[in-house]
Parts: sequence; structure tokens; C-alpha cells
Amino acid sequence: MCVDAVQLLTSAAVECQKAGLRQSSMQCCFTLMKPDYRKQIADKFNSKIETMVRKSGKAKLEDAPDDMSPCPYCQAMVPDYTLVCSECKSEIPFCIVSVSIKNCVFAVVQKLLQFHDSKSF
Repeated sequence: MCVDAVQLLTSAAVECQKAGLRQSSMQCCFTLMKPDYRKQIADKFNSKIETMVRKSGKAKLEDAPDDMSPCPYCQAMVPDYTLVCSECKSEIPFCIVSVSIKNCVFAVVQKLLQFHDSKSF
């Protein structure tokens, strides 16, 4: 099997764990424990991944819920990283730094959003 796949799955497992995405992390760990990949795991991650898989029955396997914000057009609650509102089907403007629809740090972007909202077609 591909060594790049093992490195990618290992990185995904570690980063998902750090981000609180426990279910996603465990899916990567379970895949890494398959015989095709198991021998190729880096030594420094091998014991940690094995321990996570062994203790998975006791652990709560749910990813952290997405933060929600109101759609700027219809006020329906949508996940922060969604680009299209599921209710009104409008494209949601987002911050180019955080890729989030809330807490935009650029005043210019906020002014553009206000201009876009006030402009009628």
C-alpha cells in the first residue's frame, strides 16, 4: 500500500484528535490498524494510535458540534463554514481570514457586505 496514504491518515488522526473531532480521528485510526497500513505507521505514532483503538469502546465517539450563526439574509441558523444557506439558498459572504461568516476582522469586507445587502437587483 501507499506510504503517502499512511502519512495522510496519521496526520488526519492526530489533527482531528486535537480539534475535538473524535469520531473522525477514530475512523482514521481504525483504517491505520488494518494489516495493509499497520506496519507502515511511524514509530512515534504507533503506540498512541494502538492505544486509541483499544480504548475506543470506552470513549465517547462524537465529533464536536459545528458552531452556528444566523444567515445574513434570512436569519436561519447555519454552520459557520457553510457557503450557501440551506433555507434561502443564498450564497453567504465569509471572512477571507477565518473562512467564517462571523467575527470578520476586516472592516473593508464588512463594508462590502453592507453594500451588497443594500444593493437591490
